[in-house]
Amino acid sequence: MTEPERLRRQRQSIQAQAEELLRRASAEGLYRPRAVAGRKATPQQKATPQQSVAGAGNSGPPLDDYRVLSFRDWCALCGFSLDTGRRIVAAGDGPPLIQLSVRRIGVRLSDHVRWLASRAQGAA
Repeated sequence: MTEPERLRRQRQSIQAQAEELLRRASAEGLYRPRAVAGRKATPQQKATPQQSVAGAGNSGPPLDDYRVLSFRDWCALCGFSLDTGRRIVAAGDGPPLIQLSVRRIGVRLSDHVRWLASRAQGAA
């Protein structure tokens, strides 16, 4: 197996694990999208891997690459507390953060997947 193929398979495996964790968290009620006061909740459409940002064919990355988890949801997905998440980020060992607003930060799902891959042990 070539090196690019091995890396692609590893990335796919980690992304599948992250999606499974999100699915389980929503089924158990741990992950709930937050409702904004005064707005009606709209049903979210699940993006398929064939859909792209450009909208035609496979010319762009999948839409899930642009999905952003709130910092709280990211910590719940990883299975650690908010304080532990803050310590990891402050130490510079976490994934890159996205500034959602003045007081809110988040983590892009694709960055989370890359961060998990970088922390894998025993994979050479």
